Amino acid sequence: MQEQRQHQRHLISWRVAIFANLSNTPVPGKTQEVSLGGAGIFQPLNLAPGMSCKLLFEIPSSDYKSRSYLEAEATVIYSSLVGGTTEYRTGFKFKQAPPQLQDILNSLNH
Repeated sequence: MQEQRQHQRHLISWRVAIFANLSNTPVPGKTQEVSLGGAGIFQPLNLAPGMSCKLLFEIPSSDYKSRSYLEAEATVIYSSLVGGTTEYRTGFKFKQAPPQLQDILNSLNH
């Protein structure tokens, strides 16, 4: 049985700062994939499902000479320890996709 997804996933490695439960202290992470619905992120904490977070993505330009930032409010869907590491793969669902995310993801396909 093939899993049906509402949004296409894009395999992207962006740095991200995670602010869990209104914390001012960022938790560093790295995306594995991003879609209009959410993101899969590797990070060091076992975040509880249902937890609200602010995500701040660092998006490099195509020539890697500059970067922009994209902020999103998200909810933790799952968090599971990755075998052989001390990292968790955490699934986040965006409360609302940032408006510019569609354009950024479209530009990656060219």
